[in-house]
Amino acid sequence: MARDGKAARIAFIQRIQHRMAVTGLSQQELAAKIGAVQSSLSDQLNPTKQGYLSGHAIMRLPPALGCAYRWLFEGRGPEVDTDTPPTVATVDAYLSGLADVERCIADLKARVTPPRPRRVP
Repeated sequence: MARDGKAARIAFIQRIQHRMAVTGLSQQELAAKIGAVQSSLSDQLNPTKQGYLSGHAIMRLPPALGCAYRWLFEGRGPEVDTDTPPTVATVDAYLSGLADVERCIADLKARVTPPRPRRVP
């Protein structure tokens, strides 16, 4: 099972590197586009290191690389969306909206008190 995880990680890295070559982006340029530091991206692209980008940076990869989400993350489907692909700004707005929803849910949970158990005489 761990072997499959490592193979999937290497394939993911290869897809990122392929799109970097297609777009002509350096690690420094890609890191800037996704809001990460270059060293974190470098660690993510090194299969011998346990580098991890933030969830926000990962979600910004496809629009920054000009490719389809499913192709980048799963290796399935067309490399480039036939529809208009989302931009980094669109992804940021979506993620910001999710953060707002999470804050609202946390606020509602804080306001709701669980019912008290009834005492049976």
